[in-house]
Amino acid sequence: MITSGPVESFFKSPEDAPSPDGDCVLYHLRVGLEKIYGPEDTQGYIHPTHVLLATIGILAGLDLLAQAYLARPSTGNKFVRLLTDLGSLSSDCAEAVYQLRCGLMHSVSLSAKSQRARPGVIYSYTLTDKLNSTFVQETNDAGKEVQYELNVWRLKECFTGVITKLKNICEAGGDPSILNNVCQISQEKISTSK
Repeated sequence: MITSGPVESFFKSPEDAPSPDGDCVLYHLRVGLEKIYGPEDTQGYIHPTHVLLATIGILAGLDLLAQAYLARPSTGNKFVRLLTDLGSLSSDCAEAVYQLRCGLMHSVSLSAKSQRARPGVIYSYTLTDKLNSTFVQETNDAGKEVQYELNVWRLKECFTGVITKLKNICEAGGDPSILNNVCQISQEKISTSK
């Protein structure tokens, strides 16, 4: 594939060779994630070499995609909207994924104290790679703490699915604000030399 414009550059497949002029951050993130969790298009189970790093990388990627999807709302609102609109999650499950993102990104922790949907409530997580478990499942709600189990493989599927849906919106000439956001984000390039 020859990348010719900002939309093609933003959604460049991790299977494509790096450009000598540099590639956007999403491309590099996806290339790195494939080294941890296998090819994006893999159907079925491949044991990741580093489950926590894969989770952090995917959540960072979803953060970047949320910036492309919505420019205006706060980070939390963008992230939750992305997962409800393009990830087909309920708002409660999307919020749970966002709270995991906050715990991992801000304190490299599998728990976070909510400032949003349930202020003051601690969200805590168990990560699993079990084949048949659901994506996000509440396992206990004690009022001041809510516990979830999150399947890393379902998170990967959500991430790659969101990429596909967002790319389809852009290629169909959808929302001009999304196209504008993608074009702006795709300008940030990382260059690698061998």
